[in-house]
Amino acid sequence: MGKIEKNELGRVYLAAPFFNAEQIALLEQMEQLMDLREVDYYSPRKQHFNQDVTVRTPAEALEVFEHNYKAINGCNTMMAVIDWLLPERQALRLVTEYPNETEDGEPVAVQGIDAAIIGKPILLPDSGTVWEMGAAYALCKPVVMYTNRLYKGKHSANLMLSQCAEGVCYGIDMFRAWLRHGNRVLKAWKGGYV
Repeated sequence: MGKIEKNELGRVYLAAPFFNAEQIALLEQMEQLMDLREVDYYSPRKQHFNQDVTVRTPAEALEVFEHNYKAINGCNTMMAVIDWLLPERQALRLVTEYPNETEDGEPVAVQGIDAAIIGKPILLPDSGTVWEMGAAYALCKPVVMYTNRLYKGKHSANLMLSQCAEGVCYGIDMFRAWLRHGNRVLKAWKGGYV
C-alpha cells in the first residue's frame, strides 16, 4: 500500500534551473526523493558535462538541445520548477544603458533589481524551463509546476505556464506525496496571472 507503481508516473523529466547552489540543492533533494521511490526520471543537471553547465561550442549547444528534447519526447510527465532561486542578497541585473558596449557586444551599464525597485518580490521562472514546459505541452505530455511559494493565492504566474500545467506541487512535502500518489495530490493554480 502507498507505493505508486512505476508505470503510473512513468518516466519523469525534471525541468529546472541549476545555475547556483540554492537551485542545485533543491534539485538534489528532489532527485534523492525520486531515487528513494525508485522513480524513473531524467534530470538534465545530471546528464551533461559532469555537472558543468558551461556550453563552450555551438556543437555542444546542439548536443545538449537535442539530448534534452529527445528526453522530453520520451518522458511520460514533466515536473517543472518555476521558482528562480537566487542566493540570499543577490539581485537580478537589468540592462539600463548601452552607451559603452564592449567589443564583444555585451552591455556594460547594469542596475541591480530588487523588491525595493519594482515594489514586489521577483519570481521569474528560468527561460530554459519555460521552453521545456512548452515543448512538453506541445508533445501532449502532462506538465506539473513545482514551487516553494505558499498555497495562498497571493502570487502570480505567467498564464501560459499556469494553463499548460495539470496542477501545482507546492513544496517538497507535496512533491513527496506526488511521488507516492500521483496527480491526485496536486492543487490547481490559485494565484494571479501575468
